[in-house]
Amino acid sequence: PVTLKPIDTTATTPVITAVADSNAATANTFDQGFTVTAGSVVAVKVGTSDVTNSFTKTTANGLDTYTAIANAFTGSESVTVNATLTDAAGNTGTAAPVTLKPIDTTATTPVITAVADSNAATANTFDQGFTVTAGSVVIVKVGTSDVTNSFTKTTANGLDTYTAIANAFTGSESVTVNATLTDAAGNIATAAPVTLKPIDTTATTPVITAVADSNAATANTFDQGFTVTAGSVVIVKVGTSDVTNSFTKTTANGLDT
Repeated sequence: PVTLKPIDTTATTPVITAVADSNAATANTFDQGFTVTAGSVVAVKVGTSDVTNSFTKTTANGLDTYTAIANAFTGSESVTVNATLTDAAGNTGTAAPVTLKPIDTTATTPVITAVADSNAATANTFDQGFTVTAGSVVIVKVGTSDVTNSFTKTTANGLDTYTAIANAFTGSESVTVNATLTDAAGNIATAAPVTLKPIDTTATTPVITAVADSNAATANTFDQGFTVTAGSVVIVKVGTSDVTNSFTKTTANGLDT
């Protein structure tokens, strides 16, 4: 009698299993990669293009785990995994191709754009706020102080618009905007900080002071005019009649007289 060495004519079919992206905002909407029986020869394709090198591979517990690398996929690709496994006896098994859920490893960087204050006397000297890609997490700072709550926010056309509220800023502050954006697949991108032009939402109240007539026989019984903070728009009335033109104006030391 002759006892033969082991005979193996049965191929082992590799098992491909998608790995969900745990960072996705909604469970089971994105994949981050896949596992396959350890030792399998893998080909990952988008259409006819081989994108296997867009994954890192680790091996543990009888599985090879392939994880998509950063910025390799945008979520728009159809990613298909093919695998074969050849055993010690030379038998080769082929798995049925597996198409993964969308893979998105590309973060979208939010865009911050300053909004000029259209009320400024000279164009592009002051800002009134900024826009940022809708859904961004925004932090606005003056030095180390968080002043985000000094802005109102509206959303339209894919943008969040932040507008400084009245009396929040005097124009002396350096206002810096920071923003991060997390997409549906959980990718986070951070914009470069943007420092705005001065923001001034605090009005200066003009001061009007009567000027006594020094020629009067009795002091403080008559006035000869008045002073007001320089640059003020003045209207002088007698009843309902405008008599502003009945005065001459000179300017000195921050006052119109």
